[in-house]
Amino acid sequence: MDKLPAMRSRTIAAQATRQRTAVVTRSPLRDVLTAVAGTAAYSALLWFAYTWAPYAEIPAWWRHAIPDARVAVLGWFTLLNAGGAIAAAVPVAVALVFTATARRSALGWVIGVVAALYIVAGGVLEFGLPPRVDGWIIAIAQFLAVSLAVAAFVALFRGFPRTISGRNGSRRSWRMGGSDD
Repeated sequence: MDKLPAMRSRTIAAQATRQRTAVVTRSPLRDVLTAVAGTAAYSALLWFAYTWAPYAEIPAWWRHAIPDARVAVLGWFTLLNAGGAIAAAVPVAVALVFTATARRSALGWVIGVVAALYIVAGGVLEFGLPPRVDGWIIAIAQFLAVSLAVAAFVALFRGFPRTISGRNGSRRSWRMGGSDD
């Protein structure tokens, strides 16, 4: 009979220990808030980049490099759209790499697609559908550049090597500045 109370106390202690150890789970609200904040930041940076882009005047060196005026305008607009998307995506991707703990590439893709849909919907509502093929090419190129830039830079930044492997299999740490400590 003496063993029964001792067994009960061990069982109660084991149950109490199991109740104290909590399993930490990720909240989907954190991903949603990250996506909303990232989309707002990316949209603001895109707006800033696109308002300062020189759309009104094509440089002379560009017109001389591409003799056909229609192709020169198409190429210049596409280059400015892609450049603006890249410039806006870099800080957002860096923030995602350092703040998000999981699903960084998926969050980058969601941020880019939502911003691209916002741009396309705003353009269609304000100007209507593009009447010519040139407009469609620019719109599709801008959509692809904006929607894929953040996810591409997240993948690029996550892929930077933290160690450099030698030919003989030895591993050395890699740091900015070239130090081989």
